[in-house]
Amino acid sequence: MGKESLLTFKYLGEEHKRSIGPGPLKIGRYDDNDIVIDNPYISRYHAEIITEGSRHLIRDLGSTSGTFANGERIAQRRLKDGDRVRLGRERGIELQFNSGDPNGDSVNSANLKPIRIIAPQNTMFLNPAMQPLSADLADDTIERLRSLYEFNSELMTAQSSEDLSDKLATFLNRTINADRCVVLHWNSHRNEMDVMASRGTTTLGTPSRGITDLTYNDNVAVLSLDASTDSRFANGSSIKFGSIRSVAVARQAGLAMENLFLLDEQRRSLESFIRTLAASLDARDDTTAGHSERVGVIASGVARQLGLNEADARAVYYAGLLHDYGKIGVRDDVLLKPAKLTAEEYEHIKQHPQHTYRLLSKMRFPEDLADVPLVAASHHERWDGSGYPRGLKGEQIPLGSRIVAIADAYDAITEERGYNEPTS
Repeated sequence: MGKESLLTFKYLGEEHKRSIGPGPLKIGRYDDNDIVIDNPYISRYHAEIITEGSRHLIRDLGSTSGTFANGERIAQRRLKDGDRVRLGRERGIELQFNSGDPNGDSVNSANLKPIRIIAPQNTMFLNPAMQPLSADLADDTIERLRSLYEFNSELMTAQSSEDLSDKLATFLNRTINADRCVVLHWNSHRNEMDVMASRGTTTLGTPSRGITDLTYNDNVAVLSLDASTDSRFANGSSIKFGSIRSVAVARQAGLAMENLFLLDEQRRSLESFIRTLAASLDARDDTTAGHSERVGVIASGVARQLGLNEADARAVYYAGLLHDYGKIGVRDDVLLKPAKLTAEEYEHIKQHPQHTYRLLSKMRFPEDLADVPLVAASHHERWDGSGYPRGLKGEQIPLGSRIVAIADAYDAITEERGYNEPTS
């Protein structure tokens, strides 16, 4: 009989060990989970571990702040002995998995059969005369594959079409050693192609319209070893004048550009939706109209001044826009009361951060905005732990929430509010 697989984690200052049985093991904030973690960074039903014989699979259950295995965000993954799993970002909780059968995921080498590697010159179904010798092929091919792999990673980091164009021109110039590499975009206003990025010599002048029109109009990749004699460019005076001998034009980068455009459209749609949510709250109370927008702008400005990157500043902006959205669940007679609130009314309005988190957690935010519900719902927490709704203190309070709290207080001081909190 093998040992049981274990999860080890620290919670509330104590180390806990939990054996993994044959059924699914659910982890989350709600009481009906098998492992209950009362942590604002943990979703109600965050993740589950499924057992398949001696193997175990961890699966994210659509959590807001994500599940990570050895630092990599995952949707699901087979666990291996020693894996470190983090539920939630930053101050979530980390668990270590120890397998009862450390060799359960290993592959039995006795079942493996070697693969015969054939050099190009020894193939039966390819013309050896047309194939480079394997000794000549190796270094050049490996270097090109490495460059292509690195460039694919670079593409994922492009933040705009201009950024992508610059990365593409640099990669092409570095990889194919061409005299000139140019990236063009279609200008719908002038009905022509504009140069967005260029590398290499500038003495060739404007890129040939004959070449670029063929690629753009016919939506095809173009490769020519001698453009001056290529019948497709017979009327291309710019080709002859520029003494262009070879050309390669690809449309694959256009697909990446299209993806960037779609992502930008999604970003604009999301921001429009979030602004609409904030405006719907402002519409309930004329005395606080514009408050959410002002808090968002102030908070994002403070975030940038503190050195936060653009993605984090954007998340703080959205949290500022939505920080009071839970007030949609506050009674009108309390929210719109022009006089000082009673103690009972004040306790009622203090519930709005919980409403904010509950409502926003139902939205599917992009990964870089996954913390918006928590940040928005924690702006009434205080450094000494006297705040609400969870009584977080010190570094337990997300930095974004602290920034939104300052922006909220500043706007409350400088703008007239519809109610006043009672003094002790």
